[in-house]
Amino acid sequence: MERRRFCGRQSPGHPSTKVRWRNNCGDSMKHTSRALIVLVVAGLLTHTSSLFSGGTNLMDRAKESPGQEHDLGFGSRTIVGITVGLSNLTNVQNRLGSNPVWSSGDASTAASSVCYITQGSDPAVIAFASNAEMAGPPENIVTDVSILPRDTYPSASHCWNIAISANAIATNSGLKLGLRKRDVARILGMPTGPSGSVWNFTWTIRRLVPSSDKNYQLWLARKEECFNGQAPFVTTVSSILVRFNGDLVASLKVSRINSIC
Repeated sequence: MERRRFCGRQSPGHPSTKVRWRNNCGDSMKHTSRALIVLVVAGLLTHTSSLFSGGTNLMDRAKESPGQEHDLGFGSRTIVGITVGLSNLTNVQNRLGSNPVWSSGDASTAASSVCYITQGSDPAVIAFASNAEMAGPPENIVTDVSILPRDTYPSASHCWNIAISANAIATNSGLKLGLRKRDVARILGMPTGPSGSVWNFTWTIRRLVPSSDKNYQLWLARKEECFNGQAPFVTTVSSILVRFNGDLVASLKVSRINSIC
């Protein structure tokens, strides 16, 4: 099975400050390679960054039971060429059109978004969001992508029309509106716990903070408090929320967040 390489940048912070990390992944590799990770300090208005190296062998696999220690593969978090946790809102605008970015929420719920409406008699919205606490300026890394009918999206007035049909808006693995439950199960497996009309899938991975990182000693001093006595690590949680109308997919949301301590 193919292995992936992860990359990103890190923003320094004091260990007493609650922080969030953002993953910024690169192209697939067969072996573990050097990586860069972003550490975003929540609540700060500015973000500075420094590079560090490290990495962990990770299996790129979309079909995993929720709760397994595996990452969500690129295929199920890449939609129309935009990859959640890697692409930013500028990439979205360059690909789909320079619709102005708009903001909503405040503090931990603050987000920057850009959205588009598909063509056809039954149009859908594809909305890309960058959670300020998880991503932050200037990169505005995409942390969430939602696909849903236009008449169910409350901020549709912000969206631009694009010459793409709703049927063409799909993840590389084939997730899209109108898909049947059996097809979702084929791609993602079955969710744990109650399913019914809402299926929620999650994937969690941990990666060690390399000892070469400038903040490694700060986190090491808090290993009992933050890491249960283990070496410092960053946790990445990816999720896919699927809502059904009967047997058919009515909406999709793909998310990815990173955290430490």
